[in-house]
Formats: sequence, C-alpha cells, structure tokens
Amino acid sequence: MNDDEVDDKISDRVTLGPSVSNKDVLDLLVRQGMFRTALGAFQAAAMLAIRRGLDPATAQGSAGTMWNRGSVTPQVLEFLEWYLPTKTPVRMLEQLGNLGTAHVADRVRSGGYTLTELFELPELEIDQP
Repeated sequence: MNDDEVDDKISDRVTLGPSVSNKDVLDLLVRQGMFRTALGAFQAAAMLAIRRGLDPATAQGSAGTMWNRGSVTPQVLEFLEWYLPTKTPVRMLEQLGNLGTAHVADRVRSGGYTLTELFELPELEIDQP
C-alpha cells in the first residue's frame, strides 16, 4: 500500500450508522426475521440503492455511531471501492444504506410485504423434477 492509499483509508469513516428514521426500520426488519442483524439489512439496502441508481449525495445524515468499519462485511467495502469507484467505501456505504433504507421505509412500516417485494427481487421459476 502506497502513501496515497494510506491517506485515503485514514480519511474514510471509521464508524457509521443509520439516520434516526432508518434505525427503527432496520430494527423492524430484524424483529420480523427478514435479516439476522440491522447491519445486514443496512448493507442489503445499500445494494438496493445502487441498483435503483439513487444519488448518495441526497442521503440523510447518520444519527451517530452504530457500527464500526470492522463489523462491515469486507466484500461489501471492496465491491464499493471497485464498482463506484470510491476511496471512502465506509462513507459511501453509510450514504447508500440510508438511501436504500429510506426507499423501503413506507413498505416496511405498512407491513404485508415479502422480502422479494421489499427488495424488488425478480421472481424465479424453478422447475421441480
């Protein structure tokens, strides 16, 4: 790792968290068994934000620290660095996670949805032998 790469890692966030309104939605997803952890739901919401083409610059700010960089799935950060590309993947994850969570908040709060509908996943027809 060269000096510029070290400086970029230092300038990225060490901690991240959801916005005030998104924390309740993430907790609800966990309570309903959609995800094992709020961080898992947040990471999935970030991927949804990418899929939907949502602008990270429009994300609500964090309400404070909920997770540290080490608790995030390393492959998620590596993907963000490569795909976007970004030198601040933790900051980008926080922005995208908040956008994605806000995108599904109304459906989550109203209930009556499936994980497939919530994350707009395609229905797969699997032929049974």
